[in-house]
Amino acid sequence: MEPRRSERLPLPLPTLAHQIPLPVNSSPARSILKLASVLAWALAATASQAQTHTASVTLDCQSIDLYPSAAAPAAGSTNVVTYFSTFNGTYGGFLTDPNTGFVSGELRPRSGSPGVYEGAYSFVGSSGTLIDYGSYTVTLPTTDADGNGVPDVLQYNRTGTVSGTGTGQSAVPNGPAFTDTLQLTRATNSETGTYTFTTQNSAGVTNVATGTFSLVTYQGTVTYTRGTTNSMTVSVTGVITGGNTLTGTTTYTTSGTDQLSYAAFTLTSSSGDIFSAQAGTMVRNGSTYVGALNLADGWDETYWPDYATYSFQITDPNDSNGNGIPDLTDSLAPTTAPVITVQPQGHTMSAGDSVVFGVTASGGTLSYQWAVGGVPIAGATSSQLLISNVQASNAGTYTVAVTNAIGTTTSQTATLAVIPATNPGRLINVSVRIVSGTGANVLFVGFVTGGTGTAGSKQLLIRGVGPTLANYGVPGVMADPILNIIPAGTTVPLLTNDNWSGDPTVTSVGAAVGAFPLPSATSKDAALVATLPAGVYSASVSGVNSTTGTVLAEIYDANPSVFSPITPRLINLSARATMTNDNPLIAGFVIGGSTAKTLLIRAVGPTLATTYGVTGAMSDPQIQLNLPQGTTLTNDNWGGSTLISTTAASLGAFSLDPASKDAVLLVTLDPGVYSAEALGVGGSSGVVLVEIYAVP
Repeated sequence: MEPRRSERLPLPLPTLAHQIPLPVNSSPARSILKLASVLAWALAATASQAQTHTASVTLDCQSIDLYPSAAAPAAGSTNVVTYFSTFNGTYGGFLTDPNTGFVSGELRPRSGSPGVYEGAYSFVGSSGTLIDYGSYTVTLPTTDADGNGVPDVLQYNRTGTVSGTGTGQSAVPNGPAFTDTLQLTRATNSETGTYTFTTQNSAGVTNVATGTFSLVTYQGTVTYTRGTTNSMTVSVTGVITGGNTLTGTTTYTTSGTDQLSYAAFTLTSSSGDIFSAQAGTMVRNGSTYVGALNLADGWDETYWPDYATYSFQITDPNDSNGNGIPDLTDSLAPTTAPVITVQPQGHTMSAGDSVVFGVTASGGTLSYQWAVGGVPIAGATSSQLLISNVQASNAGTYTVAVTNAIGTTTSQTATLAVIPATNPGRLINVSVRIVSGTGANVLFVGFVTGGTGTAGSKQLLIRGVGPTLANYGVPGVMADPILNIIPAGTTVPLLTNDNWSGDPTVTSVGAAVGAFPLPSATSKDAALVATLPAGVYSASVSGVNSTTGTVLAEIYDANPSVFSPITPRLINLSARATMTNDNPLIAGFVIGGSTAKTLLIRAVGPTLATTYGVTGAMSDPQIQLNLPQGTTLTNDNWGGSTLISTTAASLGAFSLDPASKDAVLLVTLDPGVYSAEALGVGGSSGVVLVEIYAVP
């Protein structure tokens, strides 16, 4: 801030008393405390909750300390003192003028006058009387490459080679005026440099002095703790001579991820001195936050205004969640140990089947370690653990330890039981519901029967239900669907049904498998019972005369309660359709048997376009699995999981780009009724493929 005009005019001699420098044993200590308080603010400004980090800090006061070179004493002088801001405790002159005495000390910025810096001088004669005192100004270039409001010459990380000119004026009546030039040279990342100062007074006397200068600056490290309360508590040790400490508390808020605002606060040293800091803000540039700090110590020892402005920069290398935003202003950065939102679930499995345990957690960048009976499992370091061909020896209690930069959270216990494969979990019903259109938008449902070690044929109930859906409140149903069963490798239907016409076999098998009844023998729903060799098929459901509407395609195991290890089973369902979120593609399925079953469920959109050239494929699908207890499991982007890609390859599923936005779930589910729903993220629409694979 600019000194008040009255303070730049001659002052009565009694007023000068408080402007004489403090004794040597006082001023430097206070100077260090003042600098330390700036560091303490930097520590405070980055403080927050239970997450301790280290960052680097650079602090630059907008002033320059000038230190004397050898200079001849003024004529007739035995005692020379100077006065000016004592923020740094400097005293003693550097420039000898035979007529006016010494000019020395600290150049400080004039508020509202960019580039103008002010200093002051005084001369006391041999009798101890004040002979002359006054002030001088120097105007320096105001280049500011980083735009933080502080000229480059005053910043530690900027070059400091500049020249300036100015004027001086004695405050004693009839005292001389003078002009001055100042050249400063300082290397980047150096606190100190050299100067040449030249004065010429109104009497024509010229004097040249050289010496060193330094920035009022500090470079070091800060430790901060980031927390949800946005409160800061500071303790600094080892900065102040004698191990003095500073403590203080403030609050801060963040505006987006690029700005930090802090409230005014006070700092108290262990020696009892109190410092105050005005509220302010910092702005982010990459990992560095830059701002200005107005600091006051409350001491009335100078006529310069009590607040000094410091430029400060905090470089935060911490990015716990890897999103490119330093933790200091990142609301998504973890502030606690990981929080487990979905616990691993225990299951009873049939011997020889596969089981997958999974965990969902939040808290930034996470690592995982699975254990059985408390013993870590080698290589089990992802969010899911797949055990193939489970045996009695695999039974036990499973947990996973989830770790981030803050700490570790261990999951609840999931118990695995293994029993003989007399009635293993298996798909006994699959179905798809959507609005079926015409041409490329006709509903096609693919299904596969078979399984390891199986042979022969499988009896199935296959239905294309339209009109009867109206009885269940479904609007816009297809009035007259046609059902075609087409073997893989051909476009010629193997079986076709238009109207089911009350077929007694359809009725009896439907009742046996628990299918909802088709109440009217004259309804135009389509249905048939067929015994098909193990293989790959598709069922298309289209409308008579190219009509459209909502339709349900269903495929039932006609003998769901009977298990034979050599009889083919339903092992895969897929459906492709053009959908919107108000016309979602929903795949229902039922797991029968007495044990759980592991499934791979996918909603594929982007890969349809990039690999198979499908026009209008959905750019970002999400899969939502609805569980019997009313909860859901979801996946948006599959993330390139090695476990998922390896499992998919073993099932013969086409590969997905690891960076694609296709969605995948790998889950083990207990017997029950489920549905998997494809949704477009952000309301996106397009062609999507939903697939359900039984993992052998």
